[in-house]
Amino acid sequence: MINLMETPKQIVAVQLKGEISAEDIARIAKTVEEALSAHGRIGLVVDFTQFVDATEQAIRDDMRFEFGMLEHMKKLAGVAIVTDKKWMGMLMRYAGHLMPSIDLKIYAAGEIDAAIAWIEKAVTKKPTPAGPAITRIPTDADNVYAFEIDGIISVADLPVMTDELNGFLDAHSKVSMLARIKHFGFDPAIYFQGDLLSTKLNAMKKLERYAIVGAPQWMQKAIDALSPMLSGIEIRAFANDKENEAWSWIGTQAK
Repeated sequence: MINLMETPKQIVAVQLKGEISAEDIARIAKTVEEALSAHGRIGLVVDFTQFVDATEQAIRDDMRFEFGMLEHMKKLAGVAIVTDKKWMGMLMRYAGHLMPSIDLKIYAAGEIDAAIAWIEKAVTKKPTPAGPAITRIPTDADNVYAFEIDGIISVADLPVMTDELNGFLDAHSKVSMLARIKHFGFDPAIYFQGDLLSTKLNAMKKLERYAIVGAPQWMQKAIDALSPMLSGIEIRAFANDKENEAWSWIGTQAK
């Protein structure tokens, strides 16, 4: 069962108790959808302290609900998770790495009031207008595409990036790339943009070397795991203080 707590209107706070049913998930989904319709930004608090299990249908419905929420993630001012379960905290932290555009915080059991107070501040805080998250880095080699990521990659960033990159790829048979990461995040809505997938597939056909400077630890682990599966493509991660080595590895320098 669930308990929907009394909170300010822009905050949805849910306590999960015992076994969660499909009806519970439907109730949560309805509450979140109503809050999204009524407010520009909302905050979400989920207390797992008394959570025990969920029915098979509840799990399926929850996955469907969360997938549908991807396009609304930019409306989430923050998500607070309250739990006494270490595996739950680890899982949520990993999810936070995958979607770093979402401000997520983990609280221990009994800290529900602190979690709600944090969310209330996050909801009332005005978001800072952001400029482009991706900028091109000019290089000395015309077959090397270099760029810097500094911010949350949004749907608005994609047309410029994909058009420019596709033009670059069309002009060369083989290419190398370098990404300099200062701050990395993305709006999950970019997953729904077909142009991004086609650009990635186009790049994989021509890419020889890909240097990533300043990759966070979770990204480095993903690179290590994926590299053996990318036949013909060399991918290396470099620390921020090793950027010169990255440029040497791909055979050029920034202008």
